[in-house]
Amino acid sequence: MVSGTFYDPSFAGTLAPLLKETDLYSASRHPEFMADYDLDGHAHYHSMTAYRKGVNLKQQDYLLVSPSLWKRTIGAGLHRKGIWPGNQGKWPIYSTLRNSGMAASEHPVLYVELH
Repeated sequence: MVSGTFYDPSFAGTLAPLLKETDLYSASRHPEFMADYDLDGHAHYHSMTAYRKGVNLKQQDYLLVSPSLWKRTIGAGLHRKGIWPGNQGKWPIYSTLRNSGMAASEHPVLYVELH
């Protein structure tokens, strides 16, 4: 498993060794990938770098799994309730999150569920 914030979109040439020149699979491409939809007027928008329709994030965070783990992956997702939305959009957040200083991170949690 390889994970991290790489600060480049998936089409960047700098990520080719990880994303195109290996047999690793991106958790964000799993058919059962789950993420919260944006709540504002942009929920219908699908940008080239979004995780999926309704999630308007430029992908900078990656979770890549080996072929053997991919076979065992039954679900995957993105969790961003601990991120303060600010002017970036609106998504469900924890009720106790009141400002940017209380945010857990500026990056979502990516996860895979294995069996």
